[in-house]
Amino acid sequence: MMNRMLVIILMLTWTMAAPAYADTADAYEASYEMELLGRFRDALKALDGVDTADRGEYVYHLRRGWLYYLAGDHRESVAAYEQAVALEPRAVEPRLGLMLPQMALHLWLDAETTAAAILSLDPKNYVASSRRAWVLYNLGRYDDAEVAYRQVLELYPSDVAMRSGLGWCLLQQELTEDAAAQFRIVLQVDPADSSAAAGLAAAGG
Repeated sequence: MMNRMLVIILMLTWTMAAPAYADTADAYEASYEMELLGRFRDALKALDGVDTADRGEYVYHLRRGWLYYLAGDHRESVAAYEQAVALEPRAVEPRLGLMLPQMALHLWLDAETTAAAILSLDPKNYVASSRRAWVLYNLGRYDDAEVAYRQVLELYPSDVAMRSGLGWCLLQQELTEDAAAQFRIVLQVDPADSSAAAGLAAAGG
């Protein structure tokens, strides 16, 4: 009798705790609401309300990749984004998403491969180009990273983050005067830039 009562109580508890959604649209709406509140795991849980038939769709996996990334579950994020890529192999956006957990996990070679795939589809993509420069820097390929940073700066000369990155590439190649010049340009327009300030100090002022 006690075992039966316990099962009933557990079933009632689960029923009250589990969100009930009328359809896929309601589940997505609840997920977006939870995300806005910063409740990323609840946003993922809300996706459990997506109709089973809709769980093979591109947007479902894309959203799971994003929410897993926000929740800090980076390997789950990679897996979800890879499913999205498989469903839309010509799409840029799932690969841009995929780069985020790859970089968070320091999977620099994977991130470089993903960036290359994006740029083959969209050669002037700013996000992929700028992230690729950072990836190359973290791979210790400072000369390649320098080229990548310069390519971005050619299109976006006022981008202080890219210019600071270029400065660090030059510094790593012991081109201290050139590096210092880049850091000074950054600090002229953004005196609070801590990366450029640290770089200028490392270059000897």
